[in-house]
Amino acid sequence: MLAHLRLLKTVGNPVGFMPGEAAAFFSLERAAPARQRGARIEAELVTTALSNEEMHRFSGPSHGRGLAAAMGNALEAIRDSHSGPVLVLHNLNGDPWRAMEWGTALVRLADWEMLREPRAWFPPLSFGETGAATGPLAVCMAVRAFARHYAGSPHALIAMSSYAGSKGALVLRDPRWDGLQKR
Repeated sequence: MLAHLRLLKTVGNPVGFMPGEAAAFFSLERAAPARQRGARIEAELVTTALSNEEMHRFSGPSHGRGLAAAMGNALEAIRDSHSGPVLVLHNLNGDPWRAMEWGTALVRLADWEMLREPRAWFPPLSFGETGAATGPLAVCMAVRAFARHYAGSPHALIAMSSYAGSKGALVLRDPRWDGLQKR
């Protein structure tokens, strides 16, 4: 069905996504009880944001409004406390529709200095299109980048898009960033 809809990257269709497979999970817990029991906290959830795009995959080109709204709303939470680029993870997967959405969302967010030269990672490029696992996979990638000190930013913005119009974003914070900066 995906090949018939020309969503898959094939010899005859050079744009599209590559099928992938992944599973990911993470544990969410309130910080105070986790610290009390001596847990290692590798990331803190700062905020989440949801939005909806009026356009869907088969209704025409995306205008990036929904994705830009979710990303912008999530970034509001760190506007006053963050300087420099932010690590961005998005489910850009090789599909031209998703690429148009991503590009137009970035144009809409051009006033955000932290997005002018973001460090951007796209999990589907490494793992293929992983569908519903892409969001948790992106969270795990950001957390490992914090834990291993290669995120390059104290914050990670994770933005996910569905073909049906739902958009979501969240911001994670590296709880050790201040200590790393002092070394």
